[in-house]
Amino acid sequence: MRKYILLGVWVCIGCNNSGMVLKRADLSGYDSIHILEQYPDKGIQIVDLINFGHLGNFSMQPAIIKKNNGSARIVYLMDNRKDNWMCLSKEFVAFTKPNTENWGWFQIKGGVIIDQLPRIQELLDSLKSKRNDVSGIESNGYISVVKDGKSIEPINYGSIISLKLKDVAFDSLRFGLYQMIGDTITEISREPNDIHAQKDGLFFVPPPGFDVISKFSKSIILEKIDSVSRLSNAPTRIYFKPN
Repeated sequence: MRKYILLGVWVCIGCNNSGMVLKRADLSGYDSIHILEQYPDKGIQIVDLINFGHLGNFSMQPAIIKKNNGSARIVYLMDNRKDNWMCLSKEFVAFTKPNTENWGWFQIKGGVIIDQLPRIQELLDSLKSKRNDVSGIESNGYISVVKDGKSIEPINYGSIISLKLKDVAFDSLRFGLYQMIGDTITEISREPNDIHAQKDGLFFVPPPGFDVISKFSKSIILEKIDSVSRLSNAPTRIYFKPN
């Protein structure tokens, strides 16, 4: 559903209209590697580098690892100086304010986003009566599912409120603003921030959501990492412009 990760940044990544710089590093000093996404065709992994520390001094460092010829690796780190949250979507690596998850389903009444989606508690109760893997925890229309003690892909609210939407890959929709009209959804804007201009209705915004601080094309980042890895001496820093 939501992934907070990686890719290496350096200065002022939290600033509007700022670029992103990936900084070359190595894996020394880290206790564990948690893989968030991987692209076997390119030999690239998006990861969190974990340091367990002492006395609760736990830390995670987002990174990109490019593997060449087996064990040979190139590593780029991100220094998130503004402590913004990082979100991976189908299209983007994005940065949002801490403790904000502005993607998913939103009910608006009188120009105000309200706390509860239509019929959500009824739907949760129904799901829990039929499936023992549904936890009953819901956030912006993402319903948590646990299997064998592990969280798996959540159920999307849209897939259970309309039969026409049951097979929609909501998080893979083109980045924009969608509205529930009748029993289906329609893209009403390419700009998710237009949700603030809506008066009434049920809306969906794919990740990374609205009010994003900055976002970068994931495909461009992956292609660049793949390209520089072929050089005899990979650069120590790589700059990317925001979308």
